[in-house]
Amino acid sequence: MPDIREAMIQLLADEKNGKTALDSILTRLKQMALDGNLKAAEMLLNRAYGQPKQQIDHTTAGESIKPPATIVFVDTDADSNK
Repeated sequence: MPDIREAMIQLLADEKNGKTALDSILTRLKQMALDGNLKAAEMLLNRAYGQPKQQIDHTTAGESIKPPATIVFVDTDADSNK
């Protein structure tokens, strides 16, 4: 089975008129972003700088989750003599 990564590298390295396919794609994507295409701008920025960090709320209805006051460890191994 061919390596998909290697196939993509070869495909994007193809040249036409002295420009690689990758150069042509990125140039077009850049122009789309400059013309106001927000999706194109988002794609370029996310790949250049990474996606913005997203905050996830690990609460219930906006309230913090509180741990139990006491944690009890129970030995469930009946054969244990430790």
